[in-house]
Amino acid sequence: VAVLFTYLITVRAANRLFEGDRRMGRHALPYLAGISAALLTAFGTTFWTNAIEAEVYSLASALMASAVWLVLRWGDRMDEPGADVHLLLVTYLVALGVGIHLGVALVGWAAVAFVFASRPAYLRRFDYLGWAVVTVALGTGINPLTFLWAPLVLVVALVLGAVRHTRYRLALGASLVFLLGLSVHLFLLIRAHQDPIINEGSPTSLGALWSMLTREQFQPGSVFDRRADLGFQFGPMYFRYLGWNFSLFTSGGRGFYQLPLLLTLAGAVVQILRDRRGAAVFGTLFLFLGPLMVIYLNFNAGEVRERDYFFVQHYQFLAVWTGLGTAWFVASLRDHMRSSTGRRVALTAGIVAFVLLFLLPLEDNWRDHDRRGFSAAGDYAHNMLVSLDPDAVLFTNGDNDTFPLWYLQEVEGYRRDVRVVNLNLLNTTWYLRQIRDLEPRVPLTYGDEEIDRLQPFVDPRGGVVTVRDLAVRSVMAANDGERPLYMAVTVPDRMGLEDRLVLEGLVFRILEESHGGDEPAVDIERTRENLHERYRYGTEALRDPTVYAGRLGTFDPGAFKDDNSGKLVQNYAAAFSRLAWALLDDGRPEEALVEIERAEDISPNFPGVAITKGYVLERLGRFDEAIAHYEAMMDVYPGEWQIPQRAGASLVQRGDYEDAIPYFDRALGLSPGVFDPYQGLLSAYYNLGDYESALAVMRRWAALRPDDQGVRDLIRRLERSIRTGEDPFGESATEGEETEP
Repeated sequence: VAVLFTYLITVRAANRLFEGDRRMGRHALPYLAGISAALLTAFGTTFWTNAIEAEVYSLASALMASAVWLVLRWGDRMDEPGADVHLLLVTYLVALGVGIHLGVALVGWAAVAFVFASRPAYLRRFDYLGWAVVTVALGTGINPLTFLWAPLVLVVALVLGAVRHTRYRLALGASLVFLLGLSVHLFLLIRAHQDPIINEGSPTSLGALWSMLTREQFQPGSVFDRRADLGFQFGPMYFRYLGWNFSLFTSGGRGFYQLPLLLTLAGAVVQILRDRRGAAVFGTLFLFLGPLMVIYLNFNAGEVRERDYFFVQHYQFLAVWTGLGTAWFVASLRDHMRSSTGRRVALTAGIVAFVLLFLLPLEDNWRDHDRRGFSAAGDYAHNMLVSLDPDAVLFTNGDNDTFPLWYLQEVEGYRRDVRVVNLNLLNTTWYLRQIRDLEPRVPLTYGDEEIDRLQPFVDPRGGVVTVRDLAVRSVMAANDGERPLYMAVTVPDRMGLEDRLVLEGLVFRILEESHGGDEPAVDIERTRENLHERYRYGTEALRDPTVYAGRLGTFDPGAFKDDNSGKLVQNYAAAFSRLAWALLDDGRPEEALVEIERAEDISPNFPGVAITKGYVLERLGRFDEAIAHYEAMMDVYPGEWQIPQRAGASLVQRGDYEDAIPYFDRALGLSPGVFDPYQGLLSAYYNLGDYESALAVMRRWAALRPDDQGVRDLIRRLERSIRTGEDPFGESATEGEETEP
């Protein structure tokens, strides 16, 4: 539907541009423009991604495009009786769309710009209606989230105006229709009172509903307090995304988007020169959905995921200009080549432009968006839940490791005995009440009044203790062994519980007492049982998609994995890798090699796995294999300093000290601030008896760490050895030294 209306509004806009053109081929130009815009929208990577997800953006795109089409249709018929009904329908669609996504409201500003450009006399009627519009504009301009109260001001003004002037009855009707569209939110009051297990915001009262509708939990803050430099927000976060969606093809990691953007610019300029009313619509949409959106969203320098989906409607309406530019380009060629041969050249140019714009990106985009049989999220959720004991409580981190679990529980009915507790939501009072009161219940020591009083604070050591931290402590205190407690491996902040965590695959079990270590321990048998016998591995990890539980396959390079699913797959590899380390510590290196090779099979592009495999080979004394492995991995991960470092260490263990030096030098060049390469060089030069070179290495490190007492002692020993010829670590060299290196 969104693509259809993108086509229709582009055809209408192009008809306006070429309506005075009576030359051959004029009637085909609007259709060429419409097809170009529709296909560029449909096959743009961001729109396509949103179209195959159960998300709000596709439906928002459809409502916005249909509303713009109605505005343009009103412009064609505005002098006919009953034409203003189109504006009533636009108003209703915009209000209804707000129930999908607040960004739909921005179409209202494009409609206002078009109406005023079409009927300037409206601007002179500046009494009740005028002041109401100004109020709405100020409220929405300061913060788009406040537009919900602005219609109430508008309605009051219009009621007063309608009493005095019959010409305001349409505006009054539009306001009432707008409120009718907004009334869809009242459904939430009814549904929330039925206590569904997923009840975000818990809008059981008008106040709670208002907080949810204004997105209090997600407000980006003041636009004047920039979270990152504007150059960054417009560079990597805006223009990079623009390139994704307007690239013809990619070569050497670089996208070629110059032609589509040049055609887009041409379309904008031609529309401004020939159709200022249409330009008012698309210019307003360009500003609100593009540059102003960047300023409002105020991105952080390190967002948790790519944010291109915020601009999906921006690309959709830019595609209209691209279509207009394509039609103008073909028309210009036609005009310069009036012969039949010239017309054939123009037709050929149009076909070439079509192929370049839409067919070349299609193959890569199809591969990137084909989700047939793609089961990464479902498999991952199953594997987390199957790891847990009955009636468990599982703490998760965010959307990616929570929503698949909720789906499996609520849609497929799997493991509904488990209570999934999202740590991000634990900072809200409504969520604390839900997990305490709704089955399956989570034990909490807090009553309602205590929950309302919870606030983050700074502890005596200067650390920030959040409401989430307090809630987790409360659960652990109240639980008293009643329910098994777990934490997902995807939780980055372990909240100081490392000494109570035991890995069991994709989850950590939380012990009631410390296991005595500073880092999470590994339950070897339970982890191996989960990874080998209980987990299912679908097409995200296997060449053979028919193989599931009980058999582990290998990475399938032919199946596209986006960043999120790629990271999920890496969690399997990390679990196998941790299991391998635990087996090493348990004196079982042969078994460790089996596990790390399985980690390599499932995620071959994970540098941590590559390093671990080499180290296991070292522990087995298979230094030739370890060195060959590290050399191969240096080509795969040229920026990883630990790989040449371990290669050098393997050569030292084999006694090839001179051969080890280039590897340590390479590691040092990649990471000059880490001590390990200096230590490796010191070891190599010491064993070669080259104390002067060893001294030079230590002086380089001392320049970076002048307060390192141990290094200063080493330097003194080496200087003495150079003078005396004695071993710097022999008995005579250490006499009188207070600090050992």
